[in-house]
Amino acid sequence: MGCVVVFSTNDEAGMNITSQLRQLIPNAPIVAVEKDLIDLKSPDVPQADLVVFASKHVGKLPSFTVHVSGNPGSEARFGGVPYEVSISAPLPMRVALETMKRLASPEFQVTYEVTHHGPSDLKVPSFFAELGSGPSQWSVPEHARVVAEGIAEVLRNCGNWKQFRPVLGLGGPHYAPNITKYVLKSNVAVGHIVQGSILEENDPERVIDVVLKANGNTSALLLDWKGVKGGVRQKVLDVAARRGLPVLRA
Repeated sequence: MGCVVVFSTNDEAGMNITSQLRQLIPNAPIVAVEKDLIDLKSPDVPQADLVVFASKHVGKLPSFTVHVSGNPGSEARFGGVPYEVSISAPLPMRVALETMKRLASPEFQVTYEVTHHGPSDLKVPSFFAELGSGPSQWSVPEHARVVAEGIAEVLRNCGNWKQFRPVLGLGGPHYAPNITKYVLKSNVAVGHIVQGSILEENDPERVIDVVLKANGNTSALLLDWKGVKGGVRQKVLDVAARRGLPVLRA
C-alpha cells in the first residue's frame, strides 16, 4: 500500500499539517481517525509500507520533532503497554527531520524525541512528525507547512529513501540533543531512542532487547555517553558486546 499519513480529527496541528500536505501533494494518501493517536492499536492503522503520524507536540518551546512510538520501560503513561514498542522507520524519519531542519525558522528547535508514548503494538514501520508546542504554533499555517514539507519529502520518495546506517539511540534527555546532532552530521539514521532515565530505572538489557526487536537492521548502538550514569553505561557496553553490536559515542 506504500506510504500513508494518519492524523486525528481531535488534533488541531494534525489537521493543519494534513491540510498543508494536500496543497503540496493533492493525491496524498491521508487517513483520518477519531481516536487520539496515542490510543490507537494495530487494527486501527492502515496496513502499509510506512505510516507517518501527523501530530501535535506538547511542550514548552516551539518545536518540530520526530520519534517512534512505544514504551521501552515499565511505565505506559500515555497509551500503549509497558515493555512494548512499535516498528521503527529510521531512514524516512531522518528524511523528515532533515527537511524540517532546513525549513525551520530560528525560534524552533528541530529534534528527535525519545520513544515515550503509544501506540506500542504497530507491526508496520511508523513514526510521528510533530508540530509543537501549543495552540500558538498548532494553528499557524506556515508552521504546519514545515511539517507537511517533511512528510511530503518522505512520500515523494516512498521506499527509495537515501540509504543511511540504521542505529539504535540510547541515553540522554527527552529531546535527545546529542543524538540529534550526531545523526545530522553522520551517515547514520536512528530509529528508537531510549531516554537515559529509562535505562537507569529498568534492567538495561531487557530494555535494549525490547527496542532492538523493533528497530530493523540495527548496525550499532548510538550512546549519549554523558546521558547515562557510569554504572549503567557499563551495563550498556556489556550488552552491546554480548549482542555483537559496536557502540558509537554521541
